Amino acid sequence: MSGRFEGKIALITGAGSGIGRGIAMRLASEGARMILVGRTAAKLAETAELMGGIVDCEAADLSSAEANRNVAGQMADRYGHLDILVNCAGIYAAGPSDQIEPTDIEAVLSVNLVGLVDLTRRLVPLLRLGRPSGVVINVSSTLALTPVAGALSYSASKAAVSAVTETLAAEWGPQIRVNTVCPGFVDTPIHRQRGGTPTEVAKFLDQMASRHPMRRIGQPEDVAAAVAYLASDEACWVTGATLVVDGGLRVALR
Repeated sequence: MSGRFEGKIALITGAGSGIGRGIAMRLASEGARMILVGRTAAKLAETAELMGGIVDCEAADLSSAEANRNVAGQMADRYGHLDILVNCAGIYAAGPSDQIEPTDIEAVLSVNLVGLVDLTRRLVPLLRLGRPSGVVINVSSTLALTPVAGALSYSASKAAVSAVTETLAAEWGPQIRVNTVCPGFVDTPIHRQRGGTPTEVAKFLDQMASRHPMRRIGQPEDVAAAVAYLASDEACWVTGATLVVDGGLRVALR
């Protein structure tokens, strides 16, 4: 695979597992120097080991302004600039909307929206020094575009991320490109650890696959390929865009 990102510095949040890990491994495979950020140091270390171990890891709770300030400060001290920021950290919550407490909504928004915006704005000075321009890619969700019952907090937070993307693209062009990727149902640990026997989990995954016109659920590598395109110079005239990577789930939900 060509080294499209040789000499580039990329920071990936939510890199400890799932989609974030897949994105980190894809960009690293094409030459990017990686900074992995996530809540759990042990999971970040697992990702780093899969990538050969020569990776910087920062354990941080991105719902904390202090943690975001520390991450941005360390980036400035160690590197002096940033080429690619992928905001993949996020949490999911589900349940009947009439049973949601304000604290439940706040918990989701604090990570999926407020933390994302806070870290991104703190990294702007470094992104403006990116070569030839800084790139921000926000990982949203198909549910931001086509909400379903029982996912009010999550859908609302991801819809807000899409709005943030368009706002920042308008404000920061041409120095910084900002785009969104909207994955569908992706095979990540959160789904395989949802409870039940292995047979029950397998049945659930098969049911989810049947809802996609492509007749399979996504893999982290599917989303990573889309992110790699948006991060590359091949997408140099793409900003404020939403790239749906969902195996057709959105059209099936309409």
